[in-house]
Amino acid sequence: MSKFFKKVYDNSIFSLISNLIYKLIFIFIFIMLVIVILQKISDNRLSLFGYRMFTIVTASMAPKYEIGDVLLAKNVDLSTLNVGDDIAYIGVKGDFKDRVITHQVVSINEENGKYTFTTKGTLNNEEDPEVAGEQIYGKIIYKFQILSIFCKLIRNIYAFYFIVFVPIGLIIFDQVRNLLRKDDTEDEEDTTENDENSNEGESKKDENKVENMLEEDENSKEKENAKENDETETEKKEEDFKERTD
Repeated sequence: MSKFFKKVYDNSIFSLISNLIYKLIFIFIFIMLVIVILQKISDNRLSLFGYRMFTIVTASMAPKYEIGDVLLAKNVDLSTLNVGDDIAYIGVKGDFKDRVITHQVVSINEENGKYTFTTKGTLNNEEDPEVAGEQIYGKIIYKFQILSIFCKLIRNIYAFYFIVFVPIGLIIFDQVRNLLRKDDTEDEEDTTENDENSNEGESKKDENKVENMLEEDENSKEKENAKENDETETEKKEEDFKERTD
């Protein structure tokens, strides 16, 4: 089984695809988290270069905007706003107080350079309280399709767990893969070291055998020389004995 996984992990195409998916998911989730955190911290009031992002939380603008849609608003000159534009503003009266509202402009009033607006949700029967110019955060200029899908998904508990645990599973999978690769590399190094040690051991054994053979040859030569010397001395003694006898 480990050999099978090793072949799969070592496959260059599989490795490239898995790393690409892993990085894309990581980047996507990181961006999503940053956006969500910024929206929560700023209560949807954070402006970046005159742009703000808002998430629809009611169905008052359906079917144009559904719950969970993420919208981009741009700060514009009030004089450029027209009837039919969708704007985001902060409420100051009644049930709208301190809430960010995204509704459609139904009428505009201008007196001495000061603008007031009447807005209404497309599904609402009643108009909103009058909106002063300083309450307006901006004109809605774009709906983020992917972000909207993501925000709608996380409203579903099953989709939320899927979005959370799948990346975690991929991260764990990547770590296990790296760990297996590390173990395989260490095993190969150990095998190489063992082979080198065994080769060194065999070479030492061969050297010892050669040394032993040389020592045996020297000993045998010494024994032969000693035997020859003994024979020579014996012959000399016999000759001396004969001469004395004669």
